[in-house]
Amino acid sequence: MRSPVPINTGRLYDVWPWKRCPSSLFDKTYVLIVVKTGGTEQISRLKDQLDTLLSTVPKENVLVLSDLTEKVDSVPVLDIFADLSPNERKHYPEFELYTQIQKLQKEGQDTRMLNAKGGWDLDKYKNLPMVRKIWRDMQEGNMRKMKWFLFIDTDTYIYQYFFGSPVWVSDVVFGYGGTGYVLSYGTMEALNKVSSSIPLDDPIYSQYGLNVTSLCCGDLVLAKVLQDKAGIKIKGFWLMFNGEIPSSTTYVGEIWCEPVVSLHHIGEKNLAALWTWVEGWKKRTKSVAPLLFKDLFDYIAADISATRNDWDNTEEGHRIYPPSLSQSASSSTPHKIFTSFEQCRAACEADVLCFQFVFQGTSCALAGQEERSYSGWMVERIRHWTTETSCKDARWVRSNP
Repeated sequence: MRSPVPINTGRLYDVWPWKRCPSSLFDKTYVLIVVKTGGTEQISRLKDQLDTLLSTVPKENVLVLSDLTEKVDSVPVLDIFADLSPNERKHYPEFELYTQIQKLQKEGQDTRMLNAKGGWDLDKYKNLPMVRKIWRDMQEGNMRKMKWFLFIDTDTYIYQYFFGSPVWVSDVVFGYGGTGYVLSYGTMEALNKVSSSIPLDDPIYSQYGLNVTSLCCGDLVLAKVLQDKAGIKIKGFWLMFNGEIPSSTTYVGEIWCEPVVSLHHIGEKNLAALWTWVEGWKKRTKSVAPLLFKDLFDYIAADISATRNDWDNTEEGHRIYPPSLSQSASSSTPHKIFTSFEQCRAACEADVLCFQFVFQGTSCALAGQEERSYSGWMVERIRHWTTETSCKDARWVRSNP
């Protein structure tokens, strides 16, 4: 990895005085955290999230929605499809799995034995019914009216603040569900006003009049309906809403001083370890500043070693083939003549912006090919850069788009 130094000024950001989140953030009318899960998903993921990330959140501010009704550690899990008409369900083959889930539960069997891939296919039908249910329950007095709604998966790690990580698909920009996304009360209201004319037994009632069969996923479905029906587009805050795990995210350059809002694909064991580390960090620092990527780097710093075999420590988007030490940079195929790991390391050492590298076959690069990989890190250079690069203030990146 080459560090993008000096800091790229292309990302616009604001610097604000830091204030710890007030205790009233989780009063009974302010923030609702909505957790999406499913009957084919390992229940340990939800249990670990309740035991760590959500353990300090009042139960009144947590809503767990799934494709079956159950209780997990005394927390009610509600079936989001329970109110769908049979007429709607029969139009979509994915709901055959929903029928199997209900049948197994009635028979007292474990629904987690079912095909998890089918659970993913069914999952895209959940996002819009979740919005409709929450809105209906608030209007009918079955739920307190909240101001903000944070939607997460069971492998999402949220630190403190709030909108979404943008993903572009055709003409729609959606908030990636894995990183969490936020809707305001006004957004919920606008969406439900424009869809009030759809008949209850319409085959696409729960999806606000949109046929979602050909769409990939529920977060895209939600964004498309918000954009097409209510004229509302996402405010994107990437990398603060982050789709990576701590060990694969970007740390150098302009990202270094930006706050961490969320991470994704945090498995059960990693979730507990990360939560424990963050709680310790908050105690050590007394939360006088937000958690920055600079701070999160400390969580993975001890795992960085000088070398690692059968490992590619790079990614496609950052592929750079340095010229060999015996060949000019103008050569059209400089990466084909590296003969050893040591020669590749020397090329990285010669480039003051190089922090890590990978040697594969006869190639030395910052991203991999399909050969056995030998990865290396410039440990002292990384240690020096991370120690010497301080953050005067947190950089709150402006939305894009």
